[in-house]
Amino acid sequence: METKVLHIRSGRVTDHRLSEFVRWMKEGRVVAFPTDTVYGLGTSAFSAEGMSAIYRLKGRQASKPLPVLVESLKQAETLVSYWPSETRVLAEKFWPGPLTLILQASELGRMLTGGKTTIGVRIPKHPIPLRLIRLGGFPIASTSANASGKPAAVRGCQVLSLFGGRVSGILDAGRLSLGKESTILDGTASPPRLLRPGALSAKELSRVL
Repeated sequence: METKVLHIRSGRVTDHRLSEFVRWMKEGRVVAFPTDTVYGLGTSAFSAEGMSAIYRLKGRQASKPLPVLVESLKQAETLVSYWPSETRVLAEKFWPGPLTLILQASELGRMLTGGKTTIGVRIPKHPIPLRLIRLGGFPIASTSANASGKPAAVRGCQVLSLFGGRVSGILDAGRLSLGKESTILDGTASPPRLLRPGALSAKELSRVL
């Protein structure tokens, strides 16, 4: 497979050039792109084929559902059946941002997780994934661009080294400033339970709660 690399800076790329990446994701192919945390691998969240491809690329167990990137709280609400008050407060405070919330999945949400009752959702604070979601009209099933258990890529050249010839395209924005994966919080527990430390510290979360 030939991997197309599109070099971008500060999100300065036309919708026309992004449309090819959106089309690939709709077709169940995988692309890599910058986020506010690390580089991600993504495909349409409605594509079982695309999600299977991500599992193969990552060497990730299919029993671990892929988090979903959305462009708004309204879009997230279509995938979630119940929002505990604590997680609602956190979403309103830290979204867009580096916080992934695990919540009870709606009927639509379960379609994206292979029938599992929970779903991980996040609104990224980066223009590129937000534009991809808006152009495509679908949430993006996404995970960090790395082999499972290895450090995530923070430079476009690292993504190319890892996945060149294995993904359809890479949106290369150079080095990402934050360089830490999102914090994952289980919002189905009471109180919410920290599953993975990340860009947001437990102290920052506790301060809000």
